[in-house]
Amino acid sequence: PVLTRMRWYSQRPDLRQAITTSLTGLPAATARQKSPEFQAELIRAVVEAGDITARQVDEAFDPRDLVTYGSAVELWAAFRDRFPWEDARAQHRELIAWTLRTLLTERSGTDDGFRRPILCPIDVRAAIEPRVWQESIPIDLRTAVDEARVRHEIRKNKEPFNARNELAIVGPAHIAAHIPVVDLKPIIAAAEQTMAEEFSAGAFSHAVVSDGTQKTGPTPFPTPDRTRDEELPASSLRPSGLMKKVIAA
Repeated sequence: PVLTRMRWYSQRPDLRQAITTSLTGLPAATARQKSPEFQAELIRAVVEAGDITARQVDEAFDPRDLVTYGSAVELWAAFRDRFPWEDARAQHRELIAWTLRTLLTERSGTDDGFRRPILCPIDVRAAIEPRVWQESIPIDLRTAVDEARVRHEIRKNKEPFNARNELAIVGPAHIAAHIPVVDLKPIIAAAEQTMAEEFSAGAFSHAVVSDGTQKTGPTPFPTPDRTRDEELPASSLRPSGLMKKVIAA
């Protein structure tokens, strides 16, 4: 909601003024003096009157500012919860492929620097059910993996052929193109777990499991060996610089 965003910008009156003025026409000096609550209510009123659209409101907020000042937890949870996992359209698969590449890369998308990859190749493979992998990945790609495994172990004196080698052949684009999108959701949960583990253990009040039910009551922070089909709730995470980089990349 606009009010939530404006409150994120509570210490940036310049950003709030620019947004309010661009959307409502309120003079700059007047807009700058107003509270986040006043500004948000004015924008809401202008939208309800039909003078501007919801798209115009969204476009007035620079994503780089949102991830700088906003709640990484809320943004990540919104992506996870609102993504159309049952919709296999090409643009959704392309977004998943891009997300997988971002999770696996060492390059930051915000400052051209480097960081520890959020997920390792084995994390991605472990999050995909073996039967789904075998039934979804085309036979020519699986054959290429087997051939590469044999050549690798012969050439490398029986050095194991690992998940990194496998994903060098069956990369994010192949995974997103062939595996049902909904079956890739556990990868997002694995990334969430990794980012949450940057912080010390805490307590959370509920956990959402794969069948949509909730476990209530005080529950200890999940350990890394938790089952893959259990997702962390947004409330179990704290804002993370690493998480912000993924969102902004």
